[in-house]
Amino acid sequence: MKYTTRSKITFVAAFSNITLIILALVTFTLFAQYLLNKNVEIAVVTEAEEIVQEHLTISEDRVVYTKSSSDLTLEQHLLTDRLSAKIYNKDSSPIGTFGIFAQPDISDIDEQLLETAVKKTCSATAYKVMTNTKLGSGTYTVLYYPILRNGTCDGTVVVAADTHTTTALINLVIQLSIALLCVAIVVNILVGQKIAQLILTPLKNLTKTMRKMVVDKDPGKVAPLNTPDHDDLSQLVNTFNTMTDRIREGASKQRSFIMDASHELKTPIARAISDIDIAKLSIENMAGARQASTMLTDAQNDLKTISAIIDVLLQAAKLKHAALSFEVINLNELIEAELKDLHEVSKTMDIAITISINTAKVFADRQLLSLIIRNCLGNAIKYNKVHGTLSITTAQIGNTFTLTIINTTINSVTTAPQPESHKLGFNIVKNLCEIANYSMSATTQEEKFTVSIADIPKALAK
Repeated sequence: MKYTTRSKITFVAAFSNITLIILALVTFTLFAQYLLNKNVEIAVVTEAEEIVQEHLTISEDRVVYTKSSSDLTLEQHLLTDRLSAKIYNKDSSPIGTFGIFAQPDISDIDEQLLETAVKKTCSATAYKVMTNTKLGSGTYTVLYYPILRNGTCDGTVVVAADTHTTTALINLVIQLSIALLCVAIVVNILVGQKIAQLILTPLKNLTKTMRKMVVDKDPGKVAPLNTPDHDDLSQLVNTFNTMTDRIREGASKQRSFIMDASHELKTPIARAISDIDIAKLSIENMAGARQASTMLTDAQNDLKTISAIIDVLLQAAKLKHAALSFEVINLNELIEAELKDLHEVSKTMDIAITISINTAKVFADRQLLSLIIRNCLGNAIKYNKVHGTLSITTAQIGNTFTLTIINTTINSVTTAPQPESHKLGFNIVKNLCEIANYSMSATTQEEKFTVSIADIPKALAK
């Protein structure tokens, strides 16, 4: 059988509390019973001592009665204290019976048991208390008290106290305990349900929010709990809210990235379509074969650009979802290798390249860092002007390196492209830098566009 979480919490809370209450009630009942029995024991011992001191004396090795200082007889004394007594000589012969011992319902078996106990007490010369002793039709606490003289037993006093009142009190205590236990069970079940409700409320809110995410595709937030930050439920709610914040941020970045990529891809596609249309018209007229060839070449270049952009996007996506493999990399060699691949383009545009790189060994993922540098250098050449300049420098700051790429722009300072002019390339590199935990910035000033990539970790010497 399966139980709900609320039922389990209610059961655990109620069971724990009820167990403690039962233990407390049992302890209280046993302690109350002990105290009541102890009071009866003290009463019969005190009575026996008073009988021996005030009402009995030894004459010629026999026990005889004397009158007390208060002129009370032994019978009056016992009636006042509501006790019964029976006096025995040294030879276990009785010399007087009072109270219950004088009643006719005391059987011969009871008498035999009393005499046997008296003999044992006189032999042991120490008193003995017997609780819950059956005498006639009642239950008594019976004391066997030896009359000692010079360490010798001269007789025995048997004192009996009716335990009916004590038993009634104990039964009353037990009944009250059972009643309190029943009330405690009901209260604890109700309290357990309330505790379960309080505990499960944040989880219920989490479930509602998650369901809303699935149905409405809206990652909402759960209200913070009024509990300390280290509380488990508070940490769960805070973690969930952090997760939804990242989902929203990721979705926003994804939308922005897709819009930028779509816009950038749309431009070469439109040019390619236009060039192909013009080429078709030129071929149909048979008058612009050269122009048609040029247009088709331009269209081909635009399609190559689209293909290259898609390749970069695919690489970025693969890197984002793959585990990075870090190694020691010579940054100088990596930059020179990427420049070598771009040599033909830079040579065609007659771009003067200046490299000022100190020996820089970094700890990074080779594929990711190569993609970042290739994209930055490609944009720096692509958006440069003919006979322009390209400057590449590295600087060590603490335990990190900063790579700076400065290139001249196509137009004058008034129309120089801002970082947004490199929007797709800039966003791609920025996205890749975020994957690698690098920081990236871009500025335009005096016909020069500057890109800086910082926080590239230095490879520590072994």
